[in-house]
Order: sequence, then structure tokens, then C-alpha cells
Amino acid sequence: MPSPTQSPGVTDSPDASVQPPWAPPFQPGVLMRLLDSLFDGLYLVDPSRRIVYWNKAAERITGFDAAEVYGQSCAGLSSFRAGSGESACECGRGRSSCPIARALTLGCTVSDRVHRTHKDGRRLVLDVQAMPIRDDRGHLVGAVEVFRD
Repeated sequence: MPSPTQSPGVTDSPDASVQPPWAPPFQPGVLMRLLDSLFDGLYLVDPSRRIVYWNKAAERITGFDAAEVYGQSCAGLSSFRAGSGESACECGRGRSSCPIARALTLGCTVSDRVHRTHKDGRRLVLDVQAMPIRDDRGHLVGAVEVFRD
């Protein structure tokens, strides 16, 4: 039975198969098409920071096709720079200005302005938000970064 503070049809049931009435009924592939239709660039990494998804807007904004970045560590992409123009990924040196690394480490959303280099060499200044992704048990399964120019 719903508590007095819950919407009708929403219960405290831990059963993940129970969908609240307002949940969209996603079919396989619909979520990926939705992510590819976004105007903002978006990519997903696993806990090791290997890129596992790169949307169409990320391709448009950076010039890098998904096939070029899949499986690569985001720390290894030479186009990723911090707001100062220096490498954003200093993780191996005990410090990092990389938003996605900070989100993974801190476990919270991180917003920043970063410099990236387009595939054609142009300098980009992007506003980014990086967020950790957790499974139903609270285990870290990766992170997402959303960016716009």
C-alpha cells in the first residue's frame, strides 16, 4: 500500500519489475535511439573509464565517430582538456580536473567548463556535467558525461 507521501500506484516494493504508472514502456533499442536524438553530446564509461557509448551529438560536436572512441579510455583521448587548456586527465599523477573522474571518485554530479579539441583541430569550449551511474544495489557501474558547446 502506498504511504501517505507517495503518489497513487507507487509502493515501497523492492521488486524492480513493478513499474509505476508514469514509467515509459521502453522497448529494446528505444533508449539508444532516444540518446542519439539528443542535441547534447553524451557518452557513457564503465568503471575503468572505457567508453561504452558515444551518441550522435558527441560525434557532431567533437568530430570523432563512435567507432573511433569505443573501448578507449576517456583519459587517453587527446582531445580532452581542462578549462585551463591543460590535460584534463591527470589521474595517474594523483590529481584530476577531469569531470568524469571526479564524478566517479566523489560519487556525485560534477559540472565544469572544459576545453576539447575537435578532430579537425579547432578548439572547443564545452559545458559538461558528469554523473556516476549505480545499479539497483548501489554499486558503481560507470558514469555519464553530457556536454554542449
